[in-house]
Amino acid sequence: MSSAYEEAQAAGSSDTSVTAPASTVARRRFSPTAALNLQTFSSLRHRDFALLWTGAAIMSAGQWLQQITLSWLVFEMTGSAFYLGLINGLRTVPYLLIGLFSGTIADRMDRRLLMMITQTYLVATTAVVAVLLVTGTAELWHLLVFSLASGAGWAFVWPVRQAVIPTIVPREELLTANALMMSAMNLMRIIGPAVGGFLLVAFGGGGNFSVQVVLYASVIIMIAMMKVPPVPERSGPRPSVMASTAEGLRYVRSKEILVTLLMLMVVPMTLAMPYMSLLAIFAGDVYDIGALGLGIMLSFGGIGSLIGTLGLASVGDVKRKGMTMAFCLAAMGIALILFSQAPWLALAIVFLMIVNMFQVTFVTLNQTVLQATITDDMRGRVASLHMLEYGLIPAGVFAAGGAADVIGAPNTISIMGGIVTLIALVTIWRARTLRRA
Repeated sequence: MSSAYEEAQAAGSSDTSVTAPASTVARRRFSPTAALNLQTFSSLRHRDFALLWTGAAIMSAGQWLQQITLSWLVFEMTGSAFYLGLINGLRTVPYLLIGLFSGTIADRMDRRLLMMITQTYLVATTAVVAVLLVTGTAELWHLLVFSLASGAGWAFVWPVRQAVIPTIVPREELLTANALMMSAMNLMRIIGPAVGGFLLVAFGGGGNFSVQVVLYASVIIMIAMMKVPPVPERSGPRPSVMASTAEGLRYVRSKEILVTLLMLMVVPMTLAMPYMSLLAIFAGDVYDIGALGLGIMLSFGGIGSLIGTLGLASVGDVKRKGMTMAFCLAAMGIALILFSQAPWLALAIVFLMIVNMFQVTFVTLNQTVLQATITDDMRGRVASLHMLEYGLIPAGVFAAGGAADVIGAPNTISIMGGIVTLIALVTIWRARTLRRA
């Protein structure tokens, strides 16, 4: 994204700490993929990023165990679709309530220490539920409170992780690093549900949560082994948390490219991602393939995402990232329309893979341009704004569900895809700063 960096510099950016000094990076490298010379995994040569990436993969595996287990336990306890939605929706509430402040904290304190504290908190809360489940004393309200408390921990994980990545890999490998982080999550999306279901049958809910405790605890060790560059010092007295948060919002408003990127992220969160909530209708009413077929559709969606992230990582540093991102958004919208109207299941699965491939490519490019444009002292606050948009997914799900009840799921997704495509084309036409990124 050479032109985005040039634009940041021309605008007076003082971002001289996007990465650690070259000599420091060189000392922290090891080469697990050097013999194969695979550019796809080049970022893993950097020891600190390899540790962060491995930890993210383990955390994603733990999240799938948690999601499968909580959903099944709540269904057993209540048999209610409402409580199933509630247990999953509560996880996103902290993003909206404390997301901005978590990013501010990530810009004020030692980021490695913040990751350690957050990870320890997640281990502790998960261990409490594991004990309740193993002893047979868990009640519904325990699980609901845990879902909310777990979301509070994750509200800190995302901003600090995104703030750390650009400081531990070279600038030219930033896109590859972000793509690899996404690929870790998408790999677990493919195998996680199946493994989680198997463990649930074999060991029960308490066993699943106990495994998750072990997984989360292992990440603490990895964080302890990392070397994370310190947060840049600022001259003068330190402002309050509220003042720092307001400073971050002013910073974003002052840069047109950041406003454009953040507004664009709202599009897939509210108009594309909600299609997943309607897949059960396609599995049950459109293609008559039942629960097993639904699982297959979800898995193939994950395969499409993995193909997208690994392909992007293999390409390396993409030029004209802004235009590429906008075209991916348009392609995602078109693929949604084609998926919704596919007459055969096999064709629908192909389009579903394409939707996920372009979606994850769009998100990765958006994230990379964002990281490359901001100064190091603002990374946490801008990342928290990025995370806030994930909290909008439930609103999109609610709107999509209501529309599907009136006009049907296929027509609803077609309309969503059409709006996504239209917004992407308008963006390509109007957003000059994005065309230069």
